[in-house]
Amino acid sequence: MVNHHRLFWSTFWLIIIFLLSIYIFAKYQMLKKIEEPRVAVINDFVNVSKELADEIKRHLPANFQKIDEELLNKTQQPIEQSIEQQINASFEHVYKQIPVLANFHYSLIGEYSEIAAILSSKSESETHKILFERSNFDANLEKNLEQVQKEAIELLAKAVRNINDYTQQSLQLSHAELELINKTLAITLEDTKQRFSHTLMTVRVAGVGVAGAGSALLVAGSGKLLAKTVSKKAATKVLTKLAAKTAVKATGISGGAAAGAAIGGAAGSVVPLIGNAAGAVVGGIIGGVAAWVVTDKIIIEVDEYLNRPEFEAELKALIDEEKSVMKTRLKELYTNTFKQIAEQHKTALKEKITVKDLIEGK
Repeated sequence: MVNHHRLFWSTFWLIIIFLLSIYIFAKYQMLKKIEEPRVAVINDFVNVSKELADEIKRHLPANFQKIDEELLNKTQQPIEQSIEQQINASFEHVYKQIPVLANFHYSLIGEYSEIAAILSSKSESETHKILFERSNFDANLEKNLEQVQKEAIELLAKAVRNINDYTQQSLQLSHAELELINKTLAITLEDTKQRFSHTLMTVRVAGVGVAGAGSALLVAGSGKLLAKTVSKKAATKVLTKLAAKTAVKATGISGGAAAGAAIGGAAGSVVPLIGNAAGAVVGGIIGGVAAWVVTDKIIIEVDEYLNRPEFEAELKALIDEEKSVMKTRLKELYTNTFKQIAEQHKTALKEKITVKDLIEGK
């Protein structure tokens, strides 16, 4: 006879054991999944779970679009405005020195100094002193470029934060996971700032040459570089005036020397024998020098009356041109730097994330 009571309890406990086994197995799998890291680092590569890798791949186009939006589209206009403002401010006092340079240029001392400078191949020295040293150009430019750099770093930091927020939200990453990925891929804010500053270091240390005759750019001795360009124009003006004066002086100086010789001869007649001759020589020299100076003075004044407005306008146009070159080169440099950082982000996401089993036996 079957013992129903015993059969009941045997069956009951078998069912309990079976259900308990299922529960333990399910709990183990759940704990295993929770404890299993979705992100790990092996040999400087980010290794992610298959599920996360699929999510990254699916969101990659949108991530790239976000990177371009934040690092390129949103930074271009603000950084260009900053460059315009700061470079304009750097040149503000240079423009105020143009009349001072013109005063020097249209003076006897200025003309003779310019001729001597041209002959000694230092035609830019006085131009540099008046336009750039007295306006404190190099120091102002350095200070204003620091402001551009500061604003660029702020734009960069904002862009990286927005990219991180978007990535974390779209991939549902924890803060620790995002931090591990960015650190391994070297796309943290500090990594990005360091690359950004390194790229722009060429501007701040050595200056950057630009294409075009006589054009030069930035920071280390910028005033001297620009002065060379400006002084070439002034030197051309001086040489033009010299050619014009040569013809005038051929008559003026000879007449002055003759008059001086006559006066010197009369004065020297008080000295027996040689007085007349010596007086004529000395008087001729003095008369010639006086005629030279008077001729120079007249020609300079006529030249100033006729040409000073044009001379100042040409100096301003020349400085405008160099300022425009400086702005263009800076804008290109910052734009290219932001582009490089954007490409570095994309390359890191494409090439340094791999799929690999993170738990042995998975």
